Parts: sequence; C-alpha cells; structure tokens
Amino acid sequence: MMDWILAALSRHNAERDYFDSGRWEGPELREDEASFLPGMFRIVEGQDVSGQQDAVSEEDERRLDELFSQDPGRISDPALHSRLEFMLSEQYPFSEGRSHMPLKLSVSEIKHEAYERELRRLSLEEGGRQLNGEESEDAGPGGVSVPTPRFLSGDVSDGTVSGASAGSAYHLVLAELDFVHDLTEGHIQARLETMLKCDKIQKEEAAAVQTGKIARFLDSDLAGRMRRAAMAGKLLREQPFVISQDAADINPEWSGEEQILLQGIIDAFFFEDDHLILVDYKTDRARPGDEESLVRRYRVQFQLYAGALERMLELPVQEAWLYSLSLQKAIRVE
Repeated sequence: MMDWILAALSRHNAERDYFDSGRWEGPELREDEASFLPGMFRIVEGQDVSGQQDAVSEEDERRLDELFSQDPGRISDPALHSRLEFMLSEQYPFSEGRSHMPLKLSVSEIKHEAYERELRRLSLEEGGRQLNGEESEDAGPGGVSVPTPRFLSGDVSDGTVSGASAGSAYHLVLAELDFVHDLTEGHIQARLETMLKCDKIQKEEAAAVQTGKIARFLDSDLAGRMRRAAMAGKLLREQPFVISQDAADINPEWSGEEQILLQGIIDAFFFEDDHLILVDYKTDRARPGDEESLVRRYRVQFQLYAGALERMLELPVQEAWLYSLSLQKAIRVE
C-alpha cells in the first residue's frame, strides 16, 4: 500500500524536489513546523491521529462551554454595539409614499384602471351592456355580467376561444403580416395557414380570426401609410421597451423622488418625415358611436407609449391611431 502512495507522491510537483534530493535542504525545522510545509509528507501512527482528533474535540467543547457561559445581555464592545444598533434601526429615507408601490409595472396593468372605469360608466348608462375587451371576455366591474369560465363549468370541448384569446390571435396575425406583399384576403389566409404549420398559432385561435376584417384594415388609409413606411424600412412592430418613470407620474400618491420600471410592447409605429406615428390595434366589441369610449379606455396606454417612444428615439409622436377591428375604423387619439 505504501509503495503505491510513495510512487504517486514522487510524481507530484510539490514533492518532486524532495524526492530528487533525498533530503530537506532548507533550515533545520522542528517537527511541528515541518508538518505545515508544502511538499512535505509524514507517516504517522493511527493512535497519533486519534489523539489529535481528541484534542480538537476537547478544544471545541471548551469553546462551546465558554460561549454558553456568556451573559447575552452584557455588551462586551460598546462601540460595535452602537454601530450595529444604528445600522439595524436605520429607516429608508424614501419610505414615505412607498406603500404598495411596485418596482416594475407593465402598461397593461396601468391602463386597467382607466379601462374598468369606462366600463363602469357604460354599465351605469346602458343598464349592464356587455362589452368584450382584450383583457377579459366580459369585464366585471360596475355590474357588467361575467359568464362562468368554461374551464369551471366543465365545457371545454367546443373548441372556441375567449375574447382575450381572439384578441391575441388577431395581434399574432397582424404582427406576422408582410405589409408590402400581403395585400388581399387570399394572402392573409395563406399567411394564417403558414403560421399554423409553423405552430405560431393554434387551430382554435386561427378559427377565431376573420380574415376579411384584416383585409379591410389593409385597404385603409392608415395601412397605406404603414405600407409606404415598410417599403422604406421605417415600420417597426411588436417593439418591447423598458424605461424608468417617476413614480408620481403614474400615481400621485407615490413619492416623486422614486423611479419605477415601466415595460410594454408597442403594436406598431413608423417614421414619417421627422416624427413618429403610433398605432395600436383593438379588438373590443364596439358599435358605431363607441369611438370616444374606446379612446377613453386606452388614452393612458397611448400616452405612456408615446412618452416612451419620444424618450428612446428623441423624436416627437405626431399622431396616435387606435384601429378598431370591430368598427373597421382608424380613430385618432388626441
């Protein structure tokens, strides 16, 4: 056994000089000093190792006894005690106004309050009229009825999708459209089939998309401007962003000295001359005359998007357009 160990040690870099010389060439050392030198090995008896372990155990027990015999209320180092007490009791200087203030918010979370407020107003005016929105199948605040979700009722076999899923499906298709070459409903249908084959959209979602609505959008003046921008390489879609925003700009009750991260995804914007045009698609169920209501629901969202674009690109947002797929109409957001 020792032959194997010594042969291995003789090939180790740390031991090579020792074996080559056959003796220690440094100053004379005591045994306890030599045991800590790199490149030195010792052969010891088992009882020596056991004795060392016993000594260590006795030392550990002594230290534990000393620790437990201490009076926990006694301050052995007043200066250190004062320092720790100051550090642990220090108050965050900007804690006032931070109650319930998050570190990061999405634009969708912020717009939700305005969205619900408008639905409550419509509910009071029209006696509980149902409205399908992009975030929920039937919004519930203010008395607007909310149907039981299919996954709770057990009815999950009809292959239909919710209003929110249908809205997402339209956004998926609009994000994939080639504004230069997809000009007809046939082109849109072919695009949809390609997305299905590539698993970019589910079959149920694709069934919820009415390609005729998208074709009519492509015939609009707004889509024509987007097409010209696309041909010039100046159309951008599905653009994510994260910026810092003064907390008080989002909620007046929050501290103006604090910053919140604001994140969102812009459906589309394009460059036109020396300014920007902002576009957002909406699939809310609406009827003629609901234009102002749609604008009220989403004005905060448009303001946040426009502010983010102007900060990032240092260009003014000259126009903001809400395109309602339900009304088949582009609505200017002032």
